[in-house]
Amino acid sequence: MTARRAAFPALTLISCAALVAGAGLTAREGRVAHDLRARFAENDKYEITSGFKMSLNLDDAEMKFGEMTLPQTPTININIAADETSNEEVKKVKDGAIQELIRTYADNAVKITGQAGMGEQMQDLDEEEANPLSGRKLKIATTEDGLEITDLSNEGKSADEQLEELTAEQKAGVDLESHFEYLLPTKAVEVGESWDIGKPFSEKMTKMMTASAASQEDEEAGEMMKEVFSTVMQSMESNATGKLEGVEGDLATISYTIDAKMKFDDFAKIREKVAENADEMPEDMNGEVVMNLKMKGTGKFDMKAHQLKSLEMGGDFGLEVKMTMSQQGMEVSINGKMSGSMEMSGGVAKK
Repeated sequence: MTARRAAFPALTLISCAALVAGAGLTAREGRVAHDLRARFAENDKYEITSGFKMSLNLDDAEMKFGEMTLPQTPTININIAADETSNEEVKKVKDGAIQELIRTYADNAVKITGQAGMGEQMQDLDEEEANPLSGRKLKIATTEDGLEITDLSNEGKSADEQLEELTAEQKAGVDLESHFEYLLPTKAVEVGESWDIGKPFSEKMTKMMTASAASQEDEEAGEMMKEVFSTVMQSMESNATGKLEGVEGDLATISYTIDAKMKFDDFAKIREKVAENADEMPEDMNGEVVMNLKMKGTGKFDMKAHQLKSLEMGGDFGLEVKMTMSQQGMEVSINGKMSGSMEMSGGVAKK
């Protein structure tokens, strides 16, 4: 009897634990995991839109040439807006992922407005630069050797209508993943569950900035700018997440939080990367570039079409530059702080 009484509390605890575990299992079995991955089928057709806006302001700056400090602070107030539209037809698919597609770009351009200069030497900016991919029709396919890009833009056109051949650097900005895949989870998730997008976000931003820098008419300058931006952007680290907030019918709501940081101080590495043009950089250039970016946003995922239907994201960033170098035997120092805002938008519409 004594032994049975002694065992009773232990049995009671075990029974309670089993009940709690069972209740938890039952509750979990009642929850639904949702597949928010972008999925495709052959002959699918899509219209893809993306927008980018950025404002950049110089808040504080000091420039010294030897012992002399410039009495006036430069003014920089720049706004950049870029909208891109393209249409796609999926040709080959493997396990729901695109292997080959035909993409046609609309006439897209980058608009730059604002002011820049110093004192009476102010310049109003109002420029529009066409995207080098505007009006292009490309076949993009994955092969054993990597991505293969074939320009079909000049098919059926007269000699006067034909577009110039894309440079290798311009092609480098093209890929199959143009459907916001980097913002989506790689496995099914439940409502309230988060996933990490830090690494894919950093990689996407690096590719976008590098492609933008490389898309110059001068192929040599494009190659140099690509190396510079690629080197600097590799120091970017992002603490970023997506979270499934809720599901109504076939529409899932996703929230995004991004906190990105970048600190770069290895100017010798840039000199090494652009060795042929290194004479344009002072050998004793030193300093650091620090950037912080915080953004929040909302995405709507169409679970029937298996695509991110819409995206709205925005936030603020700060940029600080400290640099010293020698020019004509004189030490030059530059210290500046900039701030601004950034917005990203877009979506994938299945036709």
